[in-house]
Amino acid sequence: MDITKDNYFDLEYNERKNVLEMHNSKKKSIFRSHKFITTVLGTTFVLVAINLYLIYKFFEILCTI
Repeated sequence: MDITKDNYFDLEYNERKNVLEMHNSKKKSIFRSHKFITTVLGTTFVLVAINLYLIYKFFEILCTI
C-alpha cells in the first residue's frame, strides 16, 4: 500500500508575462518566523549607532577644550 501526499499549490496567471506563476505559501520569511530575535537585533543596532554618535560628539567636545 502506497501512501501519497497531495501537494496543492496556488497558481495565478500573469497577463503581462503570459505565464503561470506558482505561489509557495509553505516558505516563511525569516523575519516573520523570528520576530523576537529580529526585534532584539534591530534595537541593538539602533542603540549601538546612537552610542557611537554620542562618543564621537564627546570626543569632539574634548578636542575643543
